[in-house]
Amino acid sequence: MRQIGKIGRANAKANRKIEKIATERGLYFCEVCEVLNEMGLLNWQCLQAKSNAHRHGRTWYRSQLDKLWDIKQWVFACVKAHDFIDNKTAIREEVFMRLRGKE
Repeated sequence: MRQIGKIGRANAKANRKIEKIATERGLYFCEVCEVLNEMGLLNWQCLQAKSNAHRHGRTWYRSQLDKLWDIKQWVFACVKAHDFIDNKTAIREEVFMRLRGKE
């Protein structure tokens, strides 16, 4: 069995911190679908379970691991919404601006 490396430990730590922040703020479901609906890009109601969608790609965080759990760097997104914003940089940035503001 392979051992968890530096990045894996950082991701686990970030997930624990994100969960704590989300609980404190009352975030439990996808935040992105509502914004995409407001922007006229999607047309569905979503109350699905959440996963972390980050503002930047994985390599951006390698040199600044503490940013992984910064509230301005992540939102909760269902799989469908996460896939939708993942490769659309302008839309992803607009969603983050509406939900979290500037970096």
